[in-house]
Amino acid sequence: MFSAIVLLLAAACPARAGEEKVPDPKVVRAEIDALIAKAAQAPRLTPAAVNRAIERSISYGAPAYNRGDHDACYEFYAATAKALLDRFGDEKKLETMTPRAKQALIDLKAALARAAGYGEAMKKAWAMRFAFDKAMTAYAVAQQECETLVSLGTNNFRLGLYAEAEDAFATALGILRELHDADGEGASLSMRLAPLALSNARFAQGRFKEAAEALEVGLRYVPEWPTYEVDQRGFYGEEGAHEACVAKLEAAAQAAPDAAELALLLGHEYYFGGKKPEGEAQFRKVAKLKPDHAGVKAFLRVLADSPEQQAIRAHIKALGSESFDARQKAGEALEKEGRWAAPALLEATRTSQDEEVRTRAMALLNKLYGTDDHAAGNENMADE
Repeated sequence: MFSAIVLLLAAACPARAGEEKVPDPKVVRAEIDALIAKAAQAPRLTPAAVNRAIERSISYGAPAYNRGDHDACYEFYAATAKALLDRFGDEKKLETMTPRAKQALIDLKAALARAAGYGEAMKKAWAMRFAFDKAMTAYAVAQQECETLVSLGTNNFRLGLYAEAEDAFATALGILRELHDADGEGASLSMRLAPLALSNARFAQGRFKEAAEALEVGLRYVPEWPTYEVDQRGFYGEEGAHEACVAKLEAAAQAAPDAAELALLLGHEYYFGGKKPEGEAQFRKVAKLKPDHAGVKAFLRVLADSPEQQAIRAHIKALGSESFDARQKAGEALEKEGRWAAPALLEATRTSQDEEVRTRAMALLNKLYGTDDHAAGNENMADE
């Protein structure tokens, strides 16, 4: 909520003329058209897709407005609203989209109608910006609600209140699904972790098949999950609680040896419960039971003997090459791998005998996990 209020307050700050560069409207319009075309390929329109188009529109409209070109700002905003309505605004599509996306389109249509009645371009531009800000505020509030529910659920989980935790995580997942596409593009990590946390809550209650289902959903939202260094045991308030749940799951898996979903869940709990080799064995079992099993693919990718990890290790070894070009190319390749290179890089910092490899591996890890703070603007029509 705070961030949404700041967004609106920032929009009221006085502009400082001449400080903003106005981007090429043709380039920005092409980007918006591409975003809308991509959104049209999805099963339904989401608030995230609407927001992406709005944000790109503001990236041109706000600087144009602050340079005094109110007409250009209004026309650009109106063109974005019309493009969204032309693609998604018919009654049939409105009935199938998420409630927040539907409301955003209703507001854009109303803004176009109101703006048409204003004589001044300045008022027209702000009428459109109101609809934009309203959609972004609703989106920001919903995101904050989702993240808060994940935090609330985590606190209850640590207290052993697993049913309450499940309630919070399930509600958060519902919001995530409404706001974002199936891959969660644009959602924060905290939001995308909701289905994985939901899996934990169901696992703790002994509902293993439901836990496995939530785990598979979580791996779609956070495919890089196997690259994280996490110990599930630390989430439990009582010592030995995780181990007790694992023992029950082991019994269930033994009773149903061909149940791939139970093998995947058991592998997950081993992998993040201090028993990585045992977890890897379960993942291999899942791959044999169901070679096309989507849920296990991410874990297979981090196994030491996987083609991906073998290539990553070769690049890490090349970090110690005598050739400068070879070292640079290896570093670029590892940086491109992103989080998938993290486990091997971390291992290299601990075990490599080559100081150059250790140093470069640590630098890549720092770059991979570093943060970049961006200063907030002080625009009249703020662009963020």
